[in-house]
Amino acid sequence: MALVLSLLPKPAYSQITSDGTLSTKITTTNGLNFTIDDGNRAGNNLFHSFSEFSVPSGGSATFNNSVGIENIIGRVTGGLVSDVNGLIRANGSANLFLINPNGIIFGSEASLELGGSFIGTTANSLQFEDGAEFSTTEPQLPPLLTINTPLGLQYGSNPGSIVNQSRATDINGNIVGLQVPPGQTLALVGGDIALEGGSLSAEVGRIEIGSVAANSRVKLIPRRNSYVLDYEGTENFQDIQVSQQSLVNTSGEGGGDIQLQGRRVNLTEASRIRADNLGDGEKGSLIVNASESVQLFSSGLFARNGGAGDGGELTISTKQLRLEDGAQISTATFGEGVGGSLTVNATESVILKGFSVDTNSLRNFGFLPFDNLILSGLFAITAAQGNAGNLTINTQQLIVEGRANLNVTSFGTGEGGELIINTQQLLVDGGSQVSAGTALNEQRGGDGGNLIVNATESVQLIGSADNGNNRIFPSGLFAQTLGEQNAGDLTITTGELTIRNGAQVTVASFGSGTAGDLIITADSVDLQNEARITVASLGSGQAGELKLKSGSVLLDNSQITAQTLSLSEDGGNIKLNVDDLLLLLNNSQISTAAGTPQAGGDGGNIAIDTDLIVAISQEDSNINANAFNGQGGNITINAQGIFGIEFREDLTSLSDITASSNTNLDGEVEINTPDVDPSQVIVELPSAIVDSTKLIANSCLAPSSGQKGNFIITGAGGLPTLPDDLSNSPFPTYSVPSELENEVSSSQHVLIGGTNSDTRKLENPLIEAEGIYRLADGRAVLGWECP
Repeated sequence: MALVLSLLPKPAYSQITSDGTLSTKITTTNGLNFTIDDGNRAGNNLFHSFSEFSVPSGGSATFNNSVGIENIIGRVTGGLVSDVNGLIRANGSANLFLINPNGIIFGSEASLELGGSFIGTTANSLQFEDGAEFSTTEPQLPPLLTINTPLGLQYGSNPGSIVNQSRATDINGNIVGLQVPPGQTLALVGGDIALEGGSLSAEVGRIEIGSVAANSRVKLIPRRNSYVLDYEGTENFQDIQVSQQSLVNTSGEGGGDIQLQGRRVNLTEASRIRADNLGDGEKGSLIVNASESVQLFSSGLFARNGGAGDGGELTISTKQLRLEDGAQISTATFGEGVGGSLTVNATESVILKGFSVDTNSLRNFGFLPFDNLILSGLFAITAAQGNAGNLTINTQQLIVEGRANLNVTSFGTGEGGELIINTQQLLVDGGSQVSAGTALNEQRGGDGGNLIVNATESVQLIGSADNGNNRIFPSGLFAQTLGEQNAGDLTITTGELTIRNGAQVTVASFGSGTAGDLIITADSVDLQNEARITVASLGSGQAGELKLKSGSVLLDNSQITAQTLSLSEDGGNIKLNVDDLLLLLNNSQISTAAGTPQAGGDGGNIAIDTDLIVAISQEDSNINANAFNGQGGNITINAQGIFGIEFREDLTSLSDITASSNTNLDGEVEINTPDVDPSQVIVELPSAIVDSTKLIANSCLAPSSGQKGNFIITGAGGLPTLPDDLSNSPFPTYSVPSELENEVSSSQHVLIGGTNSDTRKLENPLIEAEGIYRLADGRAVLGWECP
């Protein structure tokens, strides 16, 4: 932010002076505390005009307005930055507008003591409903003061910057920075906006931070006793930087509203923007609009619920959203109310990356810890009675890596929210997880929400991560429940689904609840190196159903399973509909297992409809629906061909299809293939090895005179044909009269049967053949036209 400060004009030396254009009167007794009287009144508006407006550290500026004034409007015309490092206050409930087009700096000791809203802006003029303007650039013109309400901010060719470093405290010692009364608006609207360790507070009110470019116009919309800023029609913006543990906060007995509008919005160094509803009041909203990017590094955006009231809505609209180093965006629920929805609209990309080990300070700031780490991510969870909100992401490319998380899990008795991803490409890598479910191991836990992934091009799930305590976190998509409640469904629709290196897609119940269903629709599915697609019940509940429809499926040392460890419940079912090829390699498994070695239910069923099933017989890849003490499941396969894998009564070291049980209550295996013996359509290829030395001719004779002829043979487009090879000929064929056979046979200019009939003399010229002639004994000769 040193660059922003260097671009600002030189600040005034802590003084307030009138420019003489209005009847503003300023008095001071010690050069620290200033009283501003008189001014020009028009209706409920009071106008002041200053050549300089700066408040020294430990000093104050008091607007001594009369009762009944609604808006105090002060402009600065002298060309210097306003350096405010003391207190600004006004009487009654009046709103205060401070307008300086050259810039405003609020120092670390700056504070406000107002009864109404505060709008600090670097606009050139304030516009009114009747078309009048209160201008900072043409103060010499007679001001057309108006009784109307301000409706717009008009900016010039070079809007000044606004910097806030205020760390002023309230009577309880809490840092509040610049603060307005509950329900009021606090707005900073200018060129570049920087919060450098500074705070903004408007309990259950509204905070507006806007960064606009040259010649912009921002509308002011009166609402109750405050203002909402409208950027409709504004096309160009500048940057907002929030750093050094800055705090923007509207939290209270209602959520309050926050809006950020800029080009690039950056939050760093544990900075936070909060619109939490801590009571039973009306929910608020947190809206971030950035024409280019929103980036958070170890920082957070929060619109959470901590009471009986509902959580606020959190919406981000930009081209690129990036979260790193434990950055979090959350609409978590910690009370009885319903959590707010979290929506991300990023036209280009969303990147979530990494975590922070600085858990103490970040946890104190409201960040969510997971496994003693602060994970980067988007969270719409519930940790109490209230239901979680929904999380929706719309973007072209979504990347979640380095233990980052997308999570709508219920950690309390409330139900989990729904997580919806609409993208072209999804990549989940390095132990990162996308999760919906329940995590409370109690009877009263809420049901898990659904996880829906729509990726028009691809979904890639890769790898895992070790937390250092021998606990592995696989990358993947998860819909799970730990308690008695049910897990939600997981639905994936994509072009290419790739799962590698221990990554997973899992729908599971770890308690008595029923696992949800897993539904996959893809053009191709590729699982490699211990990848897994699973529906499972690892507690006492029932496993869900796994339905997969794809053009092709490859399993290489990987698994598609439906598993139940319950003592009584049956295994889940697997239904595979594969258009072309189901390929199993390197100890891959498609299985539905039920029970434990001591007890258990019946094995689940497997139904496969495909063109071909191919496995390597010696690689021990299996399709099985087995059980321990229950009955084995049923397997139904409809295929045009099955190669390298076959039905056997029990598992062997080869590739098997089995439906067995330890109690001999085997299931049924039905394999439907066409009544065709594949060996009847196999054609044995010649085993003779081609002699490459005969593929290329190494000589061509020519007459001794040097005159060259041509000998042309048209081949089939493969290797060039040798002159002595038989080939389909372009020449016409004739029969040779018997009386000429002896003459033709003895000619030195005839090639018979593809070989020279006798030695040609070099001095005799070549004559181009005109046709192929067949002799009476069946021989074929090349020659010129015969009579």
